[in-house]
Amino acid sequence: QSCSPDPTYKFHFYVQIFVSNAKSIGVVDKNISFGYEGTVFTNVNSAILQKGLQINTRNCIAGLGGKDITKENIRSMFNSLLTGDGETVEYYN
Repeated sequence: QSCSPDPTYKFHFYVQIFVSNAKSIGVVDKNISFGYEGTVFTNVNSAILQKGLQINTRNCIAGLGGKDITKENIRSMFNSLLTGDGETVEYYN
C-alpha cells in the first residue's frame, strides 16, 4: 500500500463497502490520539464522512494502561450503540 498513489484508497473503499448500509458504527480503541478520540475511530469516521455517508458513529475507549475490557464493558458499549444514548466518545474502565 505504501507504493500506491493514495495509500488510504483501499481503507476508504473497504469502509464504504462494509458500512454503507449500517445505521450505527461502534469503534473500540485502546488508545487516545491528539484530542479526545481514538486513532482508529478518527480514521474510520473520516472515511465515512468523506464518502458522504450518514451513519451514527460511536467511539468506545477502553483498556487504557493495559486494563482488561470486561464482558460488562462490551455489553454497555453495545447497548449504548443500540439505544443511541451517551456521547460520541465514551470511556470505559
